[in-house]
Amino acid sequence: MQNKDIRILRLSAAALTLLLSAGCAKTPDQAVVRQKGGDSLAQYQEADTAEADMGETAPESDGISEGQTATDADISGTNMLAQRLQVPERYIASDSEGIYELVCDAQVIVPDVEKVSVWKVSQREFSQELIDRVTEVFFGDLPVYNGYTYFDTTKAEALEQLNKLKAWQAEGSHPYGSYLTDTSEIEVGVADGEDEFSLPTLQEQIDMWEEIYAAAPEERARYEVEPAFGTSYYQDEAGGKDYLDGRFYGAVETDDGAAYSYRLEKDPNSSMDIYIERQHGIFWNGILNWYQPEESDDASDLPPREELTAMAGITSEEARALTDSYMEQLGFAEEFSAKAVNLSVCKVSEDMDGTTYHLDSAGWQVDYTRDVDGFPVTDEEDWGGSLESIDDMTTETWGYERIEFTVNGDGLQEAHIMNLYDVGERQVENVQMLSFPEIAGIFEQMLRIQNADLDYDTHIGYQVDRAELGYMRIYDPGTDSRSGLLVPVWDFFGQETHEYDYEGEIGSYTTNRSQYSFLTINAADGTVINRGLGY
Repeated sequence: MQNKDIRILRLSAAALTLLLSAGCAKTPDQAVVRQKGGDSLAQYQEADTAEADMGETAPESDGISEGQTATDADISGTNMLAQRLQVPERYIASDSEGIYELVCDAQVIVPDVEKVSVWKVSQREFSQELIDRVTEVFFGDLPVYNGYTYFDTTKAEALEQLNKLKAWQAEGSHPYGSYLTDTSEIEVGVADGEDEFSLPTLQEQIDMWEEIYAAAPEERARYEVEPAFGTSYYQDEAGGKDYLDGRFYGAVETDDGAAYSYRLEKDPNSSMDIYIERQHGIFWNGILNWYQPEESDDASDLPPREELTAMAGITSEEARALTDSYMEQLGFAEEFSAKAVNLSVCKVSEDMDGTTYHLDSAGWQVDYTRDVDGFPVTDEEDWGGSLESIDDMTTETWGYERIEFTVNGDGLQEAHIMNLYDVGERQVENVQMLSFPEIAGIFEQMLRIQNADLDYDTHIGYQVDRAELGYMRIYDPGTDSRSGLLVPVWDFFGQETHEYDYEGEIGSYTTNRSQYSFLTINAADGTVINRGLGY
């Protein structure tokens, strides 16, 4: 998966209780940054029944294609919720102060529903029944092998790597950096207060692979295991087996000669993590990186988008049909729907430190989120489960529910199912929400506060092209890390540009934030929610 580069909100102490005024827009009489603890349900009030009379609803969408979301709606006249919240057809605004600039020319997405409720949710049990269902859907009756031994390097693979390294040594070169041919260690990434570390030299790599070759088995170890917690194991030199609780690691060979890794994990900070990945290249490296390329990245080393689309081998519509069939077989189709289909590429690394990658393949990532009474959970890429402090060793966190697949002409490339919820009782039937002008006023002022203390930037610009209303799960890890609430929130997406001067080095970069929200605001009370923390 693509690395998660999310900035945690940097708010001054005064901002924690700042009451915002948004021009002529009315703002809530409470702090705009939610604090952990307290009676969170008391923040949600029933809407006035006369005001909440929704009337006739708009027809459903025909479906989605690449770059669209399933919650796109025409709010021009038939979406009564949009009218109730005073939502414009487009959100147009601008703000400039010092090096900071905000430009909003955004589509505003409002689900076409008659009412929005607040729901209790809890962690779904990571049951053996679910494990068996996932295994059957993706692997049928194929044998599942112990992954810890299956993915050990064989002598043939070790010899292939040794010959490659020795050839580079004979030539006095290395395709991944001349420093790797040196005989002395090179310190990299060392900063004040950090431990020193070094990249291995070419000779050190050869020595390491000589040892791997000497210990490697002639053939791949195929020991069948049942996919379940506590059945997979490490094997020591004496043939002993070290079984691991709360974890399973398997390997499956398919009829077309492909090999998949199959991982199951659960721990206090992740109630459920199911990850299936088709392996690429030789088994020992295992360094794959699927990510969605940015169309605006002029410096990209990737081929044109048309070539990448062709490389995928299927269209976005065919990808959606394939993943919909997975959801149907898994029994999730009634609870979830596809929210986005995006082009994705896979790069594979063959160097030891994983810093140099080459393009291997392309495909489509299809994201699914839950719908409750027709109101969707917003498709946002932060996994959650963060802590307020890296020194916190006791708080049990809870990541968000996620279902996503990456597929191409060769079939499944990745499947990720995480932290499924059980939806419990409705807590508020028809929750009162702030108007969009009030929400927009909070967004504009809080985004400026968030960027009030910048170290090296000489200019920072935000371009918002989408504002979206949807559900988000919040919880209080200090009180209960296994249950929470689904509440309506507003998210703002777009593009972020930085110009900087770092110790005389002047440059700029642009980040596409179409998957990561600039700011998440509770639609009911206007408080800012930190998605990394979940409250």
